[in-house]
Amino acid sequence: MSGGLQAVGAASDRPRILPPAIGTAFPGWWARAGVLLVGVGLAAATVHGFWLLVAVALAVTAATSPHTLLAWCLALYLGAGALALPHDGWTWQFALLLLGLHVLHVVASFSLVLPPSGRVARGVVAAPLRRVLAVQIPVQVFAAVVLVTLAPGGDGPHLRPVALVAGGVLVVGVVLLVWRWRR
Repeated sequence: MSGGLQAVGAASDRPRILPPAIGTAFPGWWARAGVLLVGVGLAAATVHGFWLLVAVALAVTAATSPHTLLAWCLALYLGAGALALPHDGWTWQFALLLLGLHVLHVVASFSLVLPPSGRVARGVVAAPLRRVLAVQIPVQVFAAVVLVTLAPGGDGPHLRPVALVAGGVLVVGVVLLVWRWRR
């Protein structure tokens, strides 16, 4: 009997392994929820009727099973669905789709690597968020100016210099990102 007591005592003498302190954290399932919310939100702004049901089914499947890579199929589907949007220049649907597809890609990438039961430090998303902003600001300006300038009935030829500046900023930003990545 004393052997059993010693084994229990010996087990309690072992140091416990504690998870590292990561500061403010949130659950790992947020990425899958993000895929669902962004996918359904973009679908509601882009497609209608039966095609909306297809998009929602793709979003649900992409969120519940990220390894099927259906989030990227959903992005392609929604991009193709944007062809049915009115093409009268810059619209809020197009701006939302341009931003949303980028966010969908980032959140879907997180959903591939984050276990739903895990915890994620808040700082993990800081660099991707900075990259989304660094890319989206010039992309949105460039797309807006180009669409206003070149769309049928567009009355913005005076904005062409702004399009050139926004395009230049976009090219320089991409070059800097690639250069930093290569280092």
